[in-house]
Amino acid sequence: MKMSHKEYVVKQRLRAAEVASGMLNGSVHYLEGAIELSSLRFEVGLPEDDQDFLAFTGVSSEVDHWNGNTFPDIFFTQLPTTASHNLPVTDIRF
Repeated sequence: MKMSHKEYVVKQRLRAAEVASGMLNGSVHYLEGAIELSSLRFEVGLPEDDQDFLAFTGVSSEVDHWNGNTFPDIFFTQLPTTASHNLPVTDIRF
């Protein structure tokens, strides 16, 4: 059975929430997450000028010139953390 447009948008929003949660809990690197969220920007049914997604688009556009999305080693340095970022994703608009 073919997926409806609404089902597709819901699936993409859930993926965006999963990526964002991973960025917060450290399971998704922030640059990789920004690139994926930027690519999901037009798939989640929000206005093209949505401020949340524009922030990730800005990051993505700054790193898109790196060959094959291979990030310099400095971006993989473990940064000290002072608080847990295991925040629940509760504001998903459908």
